[in-house]
Amino acid sequence: QPTPTPTAAPSQAPTSPPTASPTSFPTTTPSSTPSLATTSPPTFLLPCYEEVQPRGCCRNSNGGFGLSEKLTGIESLQGCQAACENFSGCVGIEFSDKCELHLDTDDFAQTSNNSNCFCIARDQNCSVPTF
Repeated sequence: QPTPTPTAAPSQAPTSPPTASPTSFPTTTPSSTPSLATTSPPTFLLPCYEEVQPRGCCRNSNGGFGLSEKLTGIESLQGCQAACENFSGCVGIEFSDKCELHLDTDDFAQTSNNSNCFCIARDQNCSVPTF
């Protein structure tokens, strides 16, 4: 049953004071020309492997590509190293967006100027104990 006289209007609930205006981000202006992205250094090398410096693709003492076997379907540094371990005569790898197994130690005499490519030699006198 409705009440015969209206009730008082509800009071306003108290509110918190307003927060400070947000700061404007970014605080620095982006450069007008994009920088070239570089590939991160290898994060995991198997024992007996060492990256040839300076970073770049493998080149022999004549500046040539050397003797290598290009593999398809291998998309990780670890997979490329594992392929080298299982390929007779492999002395190291070149890895970028592809995997190359190198078959001549002269292929590590120098590197090209390419920061997105890794030339990684395998120490033939190194042995890793198996358990």
